[in-house]
Amino acid sequence: MPESVRIAVIGGGSPFVLSFIHGLAANAARWIASGFAIHLSLYDLAPERAARWARYADVAYRQTGLPIRASVAGSRDEALRDSRLVLVSAGAPDAYSLAHAMRDQYGFPYHSIHDGPPGFAAAKRLYPFCRDIGEAAMRLSPRALVLLLPNPTDALANAVARATGANVAGLCVEVEHLRDHLAYYTRRSPESIQLEHAGVNHDGWTLRLWIDGADGYPLLRGAIPALPERDDFHPGNW
Repeated sequence: MPESVRIAVIGGGSPFVLSFIHGLAANAARWIASGFAIHLSLYDLAPERAARWARYADVAYRQTGLPIRASVAGSRDEALRDSRLVLVSAGAPDAYSLAHAMRDQYGFPYHSIHDGPPGFAAAKRLYPFCRDIGEAAMRLSPRALVLLLPNPTDALANAVARATGANVAGLCVEVEHLRDHLAYYTRRSPESIQLEHAGVNHDGWTLRLWIDGADGYPLLRGAIPALPERDDFHPGNW
């Protein structure tokens, strides 16, 4: 049997797990050649949500040969134990409600609740939860890389790493949001857009762009100047 690489997902019922499995499946040939297998351990307060992604991992195995098996952990510690990678994708409605309230009450000039004082308020509310995961990771899998999806990813990752000594980094979903924005700009569906992207978090570049299989830049250059004239134009889509 190949050696298993254990990956824990805290918030294993999150829709981001689907994208994560897709990314692994897209590199199935490299995983097969590596001689390693993947054990995806999913923990969620709603285990039935995690169970659907465990079933989907089996679909990825059957369709691509990706050497993966997934299980639903009965506890957070069970998921974390002996993991090489920990992905934290837990929702935080109370933290983001606080950020929204601050932005609206005090009129901060930020469109996003993840920037400026509202973003730091959300980080403060999220920090104890993320710190607890960092401490548990140090106890149960001290060599693991912990990736935080909750925003603001940079502030949270830095704070948790300093407090716990764990290997922590922020993981942004910029690319998927960028594809949605490009779909809005060009009046196309997100599924019609492909791009090569480089960079990390909010410092990224689109290297190549295809729309419906053709070079997408001429269409994009023509669409952008007309954006302010659209009835549904939103300043967040600059």
